[in-house]
Amino acid sequence: MFGLDLGSIETTTLNTGMDKELLPEGIYAAHIKDCKVETSKAGHPYFSFVFGIDFENGWSQCPFRGRQLWETLMISHPNETVVKIAQKAMADILVACGADNSTKIHDLETEFPLHVMDKPIYIVVQHRYIKDRLEFRPQIVGYFGR
Repeated sequence: MFGLDLGSIETTTLNTGMDKELLPEGIYAAHIKDCKVETSKAGHPYFSFVFGIDFENGWSQCPFRGRQLWETLMISHPNETVVKIAQKAMADILVACGADNSTKIHDLETEFPLHVMDKPIYIVVQHRYIKDRLEFRPQIVGYFGR
């Protein structure tokens, strides 16, 4: 039989539910923890990002530090608007990470992650309603430099 005594576990290691709460809308200091190319079920390549919330948010003890947000940006898609939105977001991410107008990336899959990984940036988070789940989710709607 399996047992568990919560009294024997340090309370700082318990999941208090903070990571399940909806991240409030706002501007957050973050860094790009992961950036890689993946392929959708339909066969379209996209960048998959993981953003980690950092300590700097005006709070001495940011309750959201360590939280993660995910973003996907389509590199190729039959709908040109989808690709243009992704290209704009990727350009914004590059600028937020310190790139300028002289930056040229010849091999997106290998070079882009090198320009953005572990770079400190600010992200703008808003809520988006997901109809099929009947819930709000945080969505990154902007990026700028720190």
